[in-house]
Amino acid sequence: HLYSKYIYKVIMEFLTITKFNVNQVYYKAKPKTSFSRDIIILNNFNFKGLRLALPRMYTFGIQSFRTDSNKFSFNLQFPQEKRDETDLFLQKMLDLEESMINHMTLNSVLYFGTSNSRETIKSMFSSFIVYPKKQDSNENDYDLPPYFQSCKIPYYQNTKEFKDLTIIDKNGENIYTSPSTINPSNLITLGKYVESQIHFSKIWASQRRWGVEIKAVNVQVFDSLVDTVVTKKDVIDDKNDEDCIEVEAFEHNNKKYYRANKDKIDGSFVWNEIDGDVGEEVAVYLDEQLRFFI
Repeated sequence: HLYSKYIYKVIMEFLTITKFNVNQVYYKAKPKTSFSRDIIILNNFNFKGLRLALPRMYTFGIQSFRTDSNKFSFNLQFPQEKRDETDLFLQKMLDLEESMINHMTLNSVLYFGTSNSRETIKSMFSSFIVYPKKQDSNENDYDLPPYFQSCKIPYYQNTKEFKDLTIIDKNGENIYTSPSTINPSNLITLGKYVESQIHFSKIWASQRRWGVEIKAVNVQVFDSLVDTVVTKKDVIDDKNDEDCIEVEAFEHNNKKYYRANKDKIDGSFVWNEIDGDVGEEVAVYLDEQLRFFI
């Protein structure tokens, strides 16, 4: 998993949803420009910017902004079924939004030049928790799961580079590092599931609107919501076919293994290496993916 591969980064920077406490969040305004003001989102837990490690969720894939083809992001869909980790994530994000609305209301004169009611401040907010609308009205449909928008993919138009982004596959292999001029859209696509580490970089405030900039930092991509777990009893073991089998060596995660040397790898066993020779059965290929036994 992404969290084990980047364990030091998680400990030092990225809080799990379980450890995240919205009461430890505070805000610090940057000097105002002629058009807008930015507010940095900080965290008392480590006195750094707010960075969270999210549970695995469905994604619609990386897409460009409708208003700007040079800006990219992806959304995360909350599941229809109840799941403890995503339910907790949703509740804490709703609590975080309330914290931000309270802060912006309290500092309305500083940020907007005039005193505004909480209702007005809330109506100006571009929420990052978005519910679908009812078919017969413009009201939110709270019977359907919301989605989390939007995890921005940092792209710098002046250098035409994507920066501050790492993507790894389900086996923990690094498949994208930045800076890079290559668009990563084909790596995070519609229908995939991702475990993301994100940075709430700032609150932006213009004259009549405000919202939050959220950047994706590390993303691990999966094919399904739950990992496939393989046990030896799940695999048909025909010993007669394995008495005289030709094998080939290969490497996976910097370790040496052996597999059957044949055109079709589906159903093939994988052996580890012991004392420089073929060892024990440790995995099998299913759907052309390496599945380790437990």
